[in-house]
Amino acid sequence: MERENTGIQGMDELISGGIPRNSVTLVSGSPGTGKSIFSLQFLKEGAERGQRSLYISFEEEPEQVISQTEGFGWKLRELQAKGNLKLVYNDITQRILKEGETYIDIIKGQIEAYKPDRLVIDSLTPLANFPISFDELVQYGLATEFDSFSPIGIQQDILVRLQMHKLINVVRRAKCTSLLISEVKKNSEWMSSDKISEFLADGIILLKYLGGGVTRTLSIEKMRGTQHYEDEAALKIGDEGITVEKIEEQFR
Repeated sequence: MERENTGIQGMDELISGGIPRNSVTLVSGSPGTGKSIFSLQFLKEGAERGQRSLYISFEEEPEQVISQTEGFGWKLRELQAKGNLKLVYNDITQRILKEGETYIDIIKGQIEAYKPDRLVIDSLTPLANFPISFDELVQYGLATEFDSFSPIGIQQDILVRLQMHKLINVVRRAKCTSLLISEVKKNSEWMSSDKISEFLADGIILLKYLGGGVTRTLSIEKMRGTQHYEDEAALKIGDEGITVEKIEEQFR
């Protein structure tokens, strides 16, 4: 199996040498667990290796993303200038959609235009939480123009599941190694905000914030086609980014 190095010290040995190439992995956790940093570090590693790395954000503009990483000494601007890294921001609150267009179409177009080797979407949560427009319902075949004169009785959770199915199919067909970020509440029984992408993804990496001696942990809940570490590992955010260490190694 071909694999992609994560660029995160200690991580690759937990997943038999790296994330399986062209797989779709969900990175989940509550706020402050390090999901965005983890995913950006993965993209930075690819860009430094000459791979095309694409970061699609629904939450922060490129300058905000870069400013958060400057303290680690990452040279994201240089990687952008070389064309190895592209940061894209989609402001979902503006609902700037062309006639007959959906946000899945926008993401698909951005992926096809750049043709990345590595992809991060940060995050799925706005897509899951934001109401689907009537135009999008028509595009998905769930309504017709005649329905605009009467209420549409479609449950929101069904629409969310449809969105996630379509998005993950788009990402999978792109033939790149992808990390999809999802926010979950602390101690949630689910591993994604949409409650479906955890079943569709090839892998799940769950980040937690505990407090106390080991403040953050990482666990690999699923990784299809490869053996992986089955216990929680300690995750640290240090001067150069994230490092991961097996809990038992901390007490040697």
